[in-house]
Amino acid sequence: MNVLPESDIQESQDKALKLLNRLLKTPQLIAKKSKDIPFFEFPDGPESFRVTRGWNYPVPEWFKDRLGFKTGQETYYKTKAQMSAFGLKKRKPEEKGVNAGKYKYERTIEFQSSAFCFRKGDVIWDSMVTFKLVDSEGNKKPIVIDGLPTENKSYVQVTDALPAIPEFTSINKDTKERIFHERDAGSVTFKHNQDGEETIHTVTQDEFVRFLITGKEMDDIQQMLEEEEVIQIYVLGSSGNSYIVSFEAYEDEESLMVSCDCPAGSRDQMCKHKAALIKGDDSIMDPEYMTGREAEFEHVQKCVIQYGLDKLMQEYEAKLAELEAEKKRIAKQVTAEKKRFARILSDGVKSGKP
Repeated sequence: MNVLPESDIQESQDKALKLLNRLLKTPQLIAKKSKDIPFFEFPDGPESFRVTRGWNYPVPEWFKDRLGFKTGQETYYKTKAQMSAFGLKKRKPEEKGVNAGKYKYERTIEFQSSAFCFRKGDVIWDSMVTFKLVDSEGNKKPIVIDGLPTENKSYVQVTDALPAIPEFTSINKDTKERIFHERDAGSVTFKHNQDGEETIHTVTQDEFVRFLITGKEMDDIQQMLEEEEVIQIYVLGSSGNSYIVSFEAYEDEESLMVSCDCPAGSRDQMCKHKAALIKGDDSIMDPEYMTGREAEFEHVQKCVIQYGLDKLMQEYEAKLAELEAEKKRIAKQVTAEKKRFARILSDGVKSGKP
């Protein structure tokens, strides 16, 4: 029971699905600064009514930890002048190391991750007006506040669950080797009550979030997943950081999307990592993650040819070279004009006769 216009609902759901896909293909997002990370959105308003906008089953804000929201500490080292400029309280400066003489500054920061963790007992309704904070005995619970009987509403109730655990690497204490652990999508068993009819489903945490967003039947969710093909290539940046370039193919749209989680790619800008892989340069791949996964790179090259990305890249680089040449020509003209006017000033300007 969504009260938003149909176009707004579709736009909100598309945005949430794109974010979900990005979170699932970019497990390192939790380790990055919050300003670089997209969040599931809770529109402004009274705390008791902030829910995920446009979702078929709007998740209330006090459940946002279920959607992978985490908090952590971010540490900076600032100079005395910087501390004063930002009005920060000065403490004893560091005495040793590269930050000697600087002041340690910490702040709590919120992260969006793919560590979804819906739990047994969670209940989520299909209406934006069915939520209210109840603080009797210190508990926050959703209750019906619009006068409609609960049997006339659609809702889901989690009866059993295991949290999702993003992929990570660990170090073998004996061999000192890095061990790669694949992502565990967890599980959710839930009752779906719709128009008085109750069905029971068991899915992953990821699929459960998709269901909350779209409200589609579980068979449709599975079909949606089967129609999506996501290939992730780990690459090394010039700074030594590892990034993920993702190639997403959608059968229904017959399209291929390419994205990168580097600083430029996170802002939807063109980056050298995407360009290198599209041109078939495998030297940019991170051996720590990609050793033994050469077949994925070869599959990417097939997709590049299938969707004509190789030709588009050639056209892009030709146009870029043309614009760069024009840029240099204009830069020379600008320099010449500055010199011309500087000579006029140096020679002196007579009154009324430049």
